[in-house]
Amino acid sequence: MIGFKGKNPHIRQFMPNKRHARCGIKMWCLSDSANGYLCQFEIYEGSQGRRIGNGRSYTHELIIRLMTASATGTVRSNRKGLPDVCVKTKLKNKELIETRKGNLLCLAYQDNSRKPILLSTASIAGLIDTVNSRKQPVTRPAVIHAFNQAMGVIDLGDEKLYMYMAERQSLKWTNKVFFSLFGRAILNSYIIYHSNTSDRPKLSRYNFIVSALESMTSNFVPQKVIRQKRTRTEMEAARMGPTPLTQTVAGHPLDGHDLSKLPVGKKQQCVAGHPTHVRTGRECTGCKVGLCPECFAKYHRQL
Repeated sequence: MIGFKGKNPHIRQFMPNKRHARCGIKMWCLSDSANGYLCQFEIYEGSQGRRIGNGRSYTHELIIRLMTASATGTVRSNRKGLPDVCVKTKLKNKELIETRKGNLLCLAYQDNSRKPILLSTASIAGLIDTVNSRKQPVTRPAVIHAFNQAMGVIDLGDEKLYMYMAERQSLKWTNKVFFSLFGRAILNSYIIYHSNTSDRPKLSRYNFIVSALESMTSNFVPQKVIRQKRTRTEMEAARMGPTPLTQTVAGHPLDGHDLSKLPVGKKQQCVAGHPTHVRTGRECTGCKVGLCPECFAKYHRQL
């Protein structure tokens, strides 16, 4: 489940049993139960929407895989095509019914108040002696025993993914799906690295993620511009306002005409007759016009 609370009623699902996100986008995942590697995914877009993937019905694809591969899983009792003997027969506690069609085994087992129905092509029929979680000897169907052994690693991929989530707050469901798939792609890369690398010691997952992101963004990160800090004298002069800069022009009285520095951020256009528009941060205190330091003497000679 990808957490999402945006305004997309056709794609948003509500599943109260989910702890990570009760409201969001539902995604079917086919993962390796040994290490959590994501092999295939399919995003559910509602009963009136389309499916992102190969376009085939999920139920049809599940049945095809179940008939051609070794698999075990539970099924709802209202699913079409199940044998009536497993669905409608009332069983006593710890009683089971098994029926087979080809290599597909269907089992119904009464466990106190629950009556799970399982389909399997990987287990044998009958009961076996085993121990429960409290190390007490119990007798269970072979199908349920095999299912319980593999059930603990079904959510291994999500468990690893939630350790370093890549989700971000967004009102667009496409962004939420992108960040979720990006995190799963990084996880797949780490699983391949951890299984095939010869590095000793191996990188931790955190260090692997950091190195992968740095290698992907090294060509896109702008160079940091280091600006030289102004001295205290320059900062105080900027706060005090215009700073007079005495200029002398031979043969011309400059009483009341000084070139002063404008406050920081203020500029005027130089009036000395440049071929292009030139803005300067200084002005003549007597003429009240903008002048460059190079144009100060030239401008006053022409007066």
